[in-house]
Amino acid sequence: MRLVAHPVPDAPLYALMIKACSMGIPQPNDNLWKPRNPLLAKEEKTSKRGRTAPDTERALDLFREMTLRYNIRPTAEVYTAIIAACVKRDDMYDKGFGLFKKMVELERNRMSSEGHDSTSFAPTRATYNALLRGCARNKDLLRARWILAEMLRTAQAKWQEFMEKSKKGEEGVQEWELLEVEEMRPDTNTMAFLFYTYASHTTSSKAVPETEGKKELEGKAEERASEVTSVSPVSEPPEPMDESKLVYSLPTSSQAILREVTSLLDRIKSDQGQQSNLLSSVQINSKLLNSYIAVLSAHCRSSQVVERISEVVVGTKENPKSLFEETGTSVNGYTCFTVIDACGMMEHSPDTYHLACEMWQRWLSLVENATFHRENPLKAKEIGLDSRTISDCWSAMIRLHAKYNQVDEAMKLVHEFARLYPPASLFNSLTFEPSSTSSSSLSPRKGVQEISPLFSSTSLTHSIRGRDISRIQNTMSQDPTLQFRAVQILHLRLVELETRPKDLAYLSWLLKSYEHQLQPKRPKSLQGDLFTSRQAAYNRIVQQRTSSR
Repeated sequence: MRLVAHPVPDAPLYALMIKACSMGIPQPNDNLWKPRNPLLAKEEKTSKRGRTAPDTERALDLFREMTLRYNIRPTAEVYTAIIAACVKRDDMYDKGFGLFKKMVELERNRMSSEGHDSTSFAPTRATYNALLRGCARNKDLLRARWILAEMLRTAQAKWQEFMEKSKKGEEGVQEWELLEVEEMRPDTNTMAFLFYTYASHTTSSKAVPETEGKKELEGKAEERASEVTSVSPVSEPPEPMDESKLVYSLPTSSQAILREVTSLLDRIKSDQGQQSNLLSSVQINSKLLNSYIAVLSAHCRSSQVVERISEVVVGTKENPKSLFEETGTSVNGYTCFTVIDACGMMEHSPDTYHLACEMWQRWLSLVENATFHRENPLKAKEIGLDSRTISDCWSAMIRLHAKYNQVDEAMKLVHEFARLYPPASLFNSLTFEPSSTSSSSLSPRKGVQEISPLFSSTSLTHSIRGRDISRIQNTMSQDPTLQFRAVQILHLRLVELETRPKDLAYLSWLLKSYEHQLQPKRPKSLQGDLFTSRQAAYNRIVQQRTSSR
């Protein structure tokens, strides 16, 4: 199709193909069974968690084909797509920033030439967001802070340029000029990636006195704003990235990180609704607040982390209104998982366990009310109700119960999860009969009486009711699963008890069933006696050649 319809694709089509490679969309051949022969085996691209790595090599091949073979001049969209494909891979992270430097150099050469070319290479918000995503993956706070400062500098310079033009002429700032400035400013994704980079950054000290350097760090946001606003308007693009030009040293303690992130969040809230402010394009939504919770759970002191997270999500006795309620933001599935997983990493305390249970109740009500998330996978992923988040949230709560020695509650969750999302192997041996009432039943086949008690009426009092089991059967390929690493603590608890062999055997069987469901199946053409005889013949030939040597 490519050779007939588009023998030589243009730059927009190359940008679209490279972007598709960077998205990491699973392909039909990715999950095919690979033989164990090292000469024929190939590394799997799809992990057991469902993630698919971006096809960076293919994206680079398309970029070389475009620039070297067909001599097509790349555009800013092409550079943004190839940068996004590189920074999503840890081994290609530096190459992505190298392409970014080349992109900025091309724009600077274009602006310095006498006749300005119409093709612009100026980095856009999408370019900076792609770089920030890579910074969050690689814990590169140094470059992430530089990117934010560069975005604010260029946006403010362009805003001042338009304002000076409006003062000289009679007309004010045009609408297209406002849109151009808005596209240069940081948005919600920008600040969320920056917050996640702060959360992943490790410091040498976590317990620092509150009063140490307080006066110096309190006005850091105001100092940054004054420096950005004092930049004279320039028509040339920013200089290539040079880490030696970074005037801000990295924070040396967790308290310094918390102060910086809190000051940025306060600045975002104060800039809402005013077009002249630098962070007016940032909308406060659940994605931004979830990243803020990640920073709190990573850098707060153990004695304050529960209180700080409660102020954001559920409120406290002193502040009954949470930050979600103040900003009019609703809690989604990612919020519940972030809080429950953070509680599992904290020290034992009743407040921590109570907060996790409260977020679990919100998670259950969220899933029960969202009846559309199975039919619309894109919407489900947007609000955190996709299969991966469901698996993570259930695993985090099971792990939390096991950590607090609540083995009975943990096993109840395991049974409930198996009832709602049974392994694929059970669909061949069970007959599903969705009842007309609010509950769903599982009727076992005659040959599997030994596993029928596992799906009895034993369930949680707060379980999800009214769930259509046929809906699960139709979407089995996307169903959540449990993995051994996620519930390893529960497995260890059952081993230590030595009085619950049935629960231990059931948990082991269930985990093996889910593991078998995730493994790629051998094609039918490679099954049977014919394949076995061919494999045996191949092994004999290899053995003969080895012995002859």
